Amino acid sequence: LRVGWVTGPQGLIQGVNMVHQHATVCAPAPLQAGVAAALDGGLDGNAWSEGAVVASSAVDFFRGVGAVYESNFRCLEAAFEGFEGVVVCPAEGGYFCVVDVAGTGLTDLDFTRRLLRDAKVGGMPMSAFYVPAKDRQAAPVRSNPSTLVRFAVCKSPKVVREAASRIQRHLCSL
Repeated sequence: LRVGWVTGPQGLIQGVNMVHQHATVCAPAPLQAGVAAALDGGLDGNAWSEGAVVASSAVDFFRGVGAVYESNFRCLEAAFEGFEGVVVCPAEGGYFCVVDVAGTGLTDLDFTRRLLRDAKVGGMPMSAFYVPAKDRQAAPVRSNPSTLVRFAVCKSPKVVREAASRIQRHLCSL
């Protein structure tokens, strides 16, 4: 399901979309075992390289990746900082910078559409991860978030800096 096309009735496609969303984000069990071995030092001695991170061991490599993600988060955070109506949600690690756009008067979907159209930067409306209230079988515990947007920080610093620059230019015209 990571690459390909699917056609069929709308109900089937909705299910495939949900599976695809998780299949491309969740790591397979064998890959997790390999990462665990790397973190235990089982792959030391090899040269590791990923964009801005070069290390002599797997442990150093992953520490370096964390530093790059942190820097990328701060870069995106700065791009949104000071723009009235957009609040960066605090984070202590992870792959995403999440912003709340409630103060703009836009939904997450409207905000991401405008950002993609005008700035050519893609964000993910987090409402896509929730079943609409009208389609739920059980009573909701709370309402779906409709103003949260996430941006990936697991990109090269160059890509994130360019996205941040485009975001800043776009927010001024919102």
